[in-house]
Amino acid sequence: MARHKRDNKEQNFVMVPWRILGSKAYVELSMSAGKCLNYFLYRFSRRLYDGQRGAIATGESSSEIEFSYVAANELGFSKGTFNRVICELVNNGFIDPVKKGGLRGHCKSNSRFRKSERYLKYGTPEFVAMDWRQFK
Repeated sequence: MARHKRDNKEQNFVMVPWRILGSKAYVELSMSAGKCLNYFLYRFSRRLYDGQRGAIATGESSSEIEFSYVAANELGFSKGTFNRVICELVNNGFIDPVKKGGLRGHCKSNSRFRKSERYLKYGTPEFVAMDWRQFK
């Protein structure tokens, strides 16, 4: 009997760890932010793999993703909702902004984000607050 070669098929799910689901930061997210967090987690997980047998990509930019308002609109988020979602995810410690896109690039530059674990300390004195609106 011949062995079948495994295809490197795209996974059909996003794994959300229990430490995220059980965190105070996640419980206090709005429904839209909780839904969009799954898309962020998916994009982060797809960015980590370089496509060759699931090997993790190396380099500084491998942990950063771009998420445009156009992409969010295709997923069903209006511009205002997506802006509020980004604010919530940054404020609660799930993502950290790296670069703010938008008008400075004549709408040709996208915002870049990095996955964060600040949410683990959310609601404690050790939590480092960050605000998307004040990020430049």
